[in-house]
Amino acid sequence: MTLPYRRPGLLVAAVLAVLASLLAPVTAFAAVANETTLTVTFVDGVTLLSVDRAAVHVTAHQDGAVIAEVDGETDAAGISVLINLPHETGEGGVVTLDVTAHKETSFTDSATGCVMNDTWDASRLGVPVDDVALAVAFTADEQQATSSVQCPPDQPAPTGEVGGAVGTPGPTLPPTDTVVAGDAASSGAAVIVAALLGVSAFALFLVPRRRRAEVRVEHRVRR
Repeated sequence: MTLPYRRPGLLVAAVLAVLASLLAPVTAFAAVANETTLTVTFVDGVTLLSVDRAAVHVTAHQDGAVIAEVDGETDAAGISVLINLPHETGEGGVVTLDVTAHKETSFTDSATGCVMNDTWDASRLGVPVDDVALAVAFTADEQQATSSVQCPPDQPAPTGEVGGAVGTPGPTLPPTDTVVAGDAASSGAAVIVAALLGVSAFALFLVPRRRRAEVRVEHRVRR
């Protein structure tokens, strides 16, 4: 025997509550249109080089709820273009975007086994969607870059310093100035001696020889 349900009002209220909970997200999503294009530019604020192949993630919020998430990647110029982002149509609150970018690289030195890691991060939160075309270029204050080196226990971490040159010294040569001075002194002495000899010979040639005195002998006749 089936008893009739005597409280139809409670049943109707419960059904309406379930339908309202199911239709609430649809009503919220109906207040936006996915027509916004976002251009993200990521250039290192220190080196001024483009950060390519960085993962870009965009989260759209409206009235405290997440209504969309879109992913992209920067190209060689550090630019990523993301399309079909939501904007409000006048029936709900303002749509805001949280834009983040991340890149990580790793390099292993085959000679030492040391692993060098570099990371780049950037973020801009709460960007209001007030147009169908937006641009976000990360500034130096919105970026963070880190580097680390991990080496095996038996290998010291690289310091970046340049070591001194090592080689075998050649034979030591005599001082050039001493040899030159000795040769110069010998040459000077030889010149002086030759000059003295020449002057002496010339003097001997010019001085006339003394003539022997003529002695007159008178022969007197004895008477």
